[in-house]
Amino acid sequence: MTTIVNTHSGQLRGREKDGVLLFAGVPYAAPPVKGRRFRAAAPHEGWSGIRDARKFGPGAPQVATGGMADPVAVRWDEDCLTLNVQTPALDDAGRPVLFWIHGGAYRIGQGAMPWYNGARFCANGDIVTVTINYRLGALGFTDLSRFGAEFATSGVNGILDQITALEWVRENMSLINIY
Repeated sequence: MTTIVNTHSGQLRGREKDGVLLFAGVPYAAPPVKGRRFRAAAPHEGWSGIRDARKFGPGAPQVATGGMADPVAVRWDEDCLTLNVQTPALDDAGRPVLFWIHGGAYRIGQGAMPWYNGARFCANGDIVTVTINYRLGALGFTDLSRFGAEFATSGVNGILDQITALEWVRENMSLINIY
């Protein structure tokens, strides 16, 4: 079963599995590529039509270091500023939202890792879960401010990505009708 919801950026087509609705790979900011690389996240310009949100977006580029990141089949791309929303229903129940920022020492990880799957929380705890991807390693935390004012935030862009994702959630949860 697919479900369509509205956001400020446009419509999303999600999917249902085992009683939980998923809207995955939803861009919360403009792609941080080319001229936007090493700069603070900017608002996403949106899309026309219905965006497919049935598959997880790519994680940030990272070095496979062994341990928990290696067994996960992931796709990496600099255009990684996406989030995933899981909910038990589309209604006005006013559920709490669990906003999950993955760990990994700002070097590894992504919101689509199986152990961060919020489906059990949604099904058993009647809450909404949001997981995010944000820039890691050099792309998110290299301080290039000495090269000009346009790079003033470069050392904390990964953190600013997280804040931008929180702002997207605040602005869009009521539109999706799950908050």
